[in-house]
Amino acid sequence: MNNQEVSSLIEHLKGHKVWEDNYKDLYDLFENGLMKIEKLPMIFKALMNLNMTSDFIVTQMNQYLKSYGLSIAQKNVLETLYYSKVPVTQVHLSQFIFTSKSNISSLLDRMENKKLIKKYQNPKNKREKLVKITKLGKSKLEEVFYSSDIIDDSFDLLTQEEAKELNKLLFKLKKNFDNITKNER
Repeated sequence: MNNQEVSSLIEHLKGHKVWEDNYKDLYDLFENGLMKIEKLPMIFKALMNLNMTSDFIVTQMNQYLKSYGLSIAQKNVLETLYYSKVPVTQVHLSQFIFTSKSNISSLLDRMENKKLIKKYQNPKNKREKLVKITKLGKSKLEEVFYSSDIIDDSFDLLTQEEAKELNKLLFKLKKNFDNITKNER
């Protein structure tokens, strides 16, 4: 990432809340000549770019999903259940969407109140709750996916091969972060 690419990314991000909250001070260092992008190690540049891009995407997705009365976490739960062939336990769901057991419980309660999911006791293990998506949950998720091209349009610039490679690299990073954090516990 060279100075021109950084400047282009910065111009795109300016004016968004995520910019003001997280990156304005860093930008000021570049603008005032106190930091040169060429001096940063490549891995830091990649991490900075990944972080900025991720924050931007999350902010945009939150705004988009808000118009459907959903949060990203709720969309993630619906997607997981939508593609699952069988009901999923709350514990497995919390692991899959990377949230704590206490957070998943309140999240699922809110979703059940909206009639997007159904929770019920596992007949094979009375201590476990199973979760399945309702018809309303399925239709809400399909509405989110099919009513706007925001998701498809966001990735139009990538070929199928590039998207596959990006996915592979992101899974590789995630797996490494998981291993590091497990070793630190």
